[in-house]
Amino acid sequence: STSGSALRFEAVPLDQEATEGAQVTFTCQVSSVADAMVTWLRDGNPMKTGPRLQQRQDGTRLILTMDRVTQVDDGMYGCQLTTAEGLTVASATWMLRVSRVSKSPVFLSQLQDCSISEGQPISLEVRVEGKPAPRVSWQFKGRPLPPRARSSHVGGVAKLMIQNASCHDDGMYVCVAENTHGRAESSARVHVKGALAQGHALNMQVLRTTAGRGMHKLYFNKNEDTEEFWTLLIISS
Repeated sequence: STSGSALRFEAVPLDQEATEGAQVTFTCQVSSVADAMVTWLRDGNPMKTGPRLQQRQDGTRLILTMDRVTQVDDGMYGCQLTTAEGLTVASATWMLRVSRVSKSPVFLSQLQDCSISEGQPISLEVRVEGKPAPRVSWQFKGRPLPPRARSSHVGGVAKLMIQNASCHDDGMYVCVAENTHGRAESSARVHVKGALAQGHALNMQVLRTTAGRGMHKLYFNKNEDTEEFWTLLIISS
């Protein structure tokens, strides 16, 4: 309204939608250049300008720029002019809706297959992003990691470390990233070269032997805590 003054708002912004982090600009058109104080309103309350909120005037155009909007900026906006005579001229209002950025997890790099020797550490690293930030977990041969494995997820970098690797750590490792919008996986095959392959003696216990038709089989226990074993086949002439 103008209430006896020729000063009025001729155009105001339409309702707008924006995603978090975007820049939003509001432009109001007034009827004439006037010596008036400009006040921008959100939900009926005056807004304070600052590094993220800047206002300027270009002739009869009043401009408000908001950087890096968040959901806190969601609301009903308007503009108000106050003349030197104390006359207040208010614009019509418009709505700003700010939505969260949503993105399913995506791996910016992939896990790489590797080969190490027994006793060396296993170290796997991968970069992942998503909105909201994804939850990261690891699997080994389709199961949760052994207790001695250590994992972290900081700044979008997921890491896995296993000290003093043994032949039982040989296998497929999978990094799983999940958020409310989706799931992604990255996998790598880790080969742990045992002492037998390196030409060293192993502390193996002979479990049993079998013989027949010129062949002898020796079964060696690999680990006292497991039922895994190696088979040595001897063919006699």
